[in-house]
Amino acid sequence: GERLGSCFVNATPGSFYGRLFPNNSIHFFHSSSSLHWLSQSPRGLAKGTGLVNKGNIYITSTSPPEVYQAYLDQFQHDFGTFLRSRARELVQGGGMFLMFLGRDPNSESVSPYEAFGLVLNDMVSEVHTY
Repeated sequence: GERLGSCFVNATPGSFYGRLFPNNSIHFFHSSSSLHWLSQSPRGLAKGTGLVNKGNIYITSTSPPEVYQAYLDQFQHDFGTFLRSRARELVQGGGMFLMFLGRDPNSESVSPYEAFGLVLNDMVSEVHTY
């Protein structure tokens, strides 16, 4: 409506694991279904390094603990870079909504829609408790 003012939506090419926008230029940042992608293969998983994931390109139930650690280390590096970059780009008081899936080795996979529904239900229940 007229009370909200103008809105500019942007899709920007480039790696979201680095800077995309000028300092203090973004009021709201949204990312869904992208942060589960790593910026590169985890260190140590390259062919010939000795760390084997039994022919898989992702973590499976047969992946050894060292593979889980390699993926975790890479995710922590990437996510830290992502957060530092967005912190510089967001205006003071700006907001960010992130959606990505994660799981521990013993849990069942959940579809993105199911996860989104669970989050929305939690948010609605919080609003109704105030």
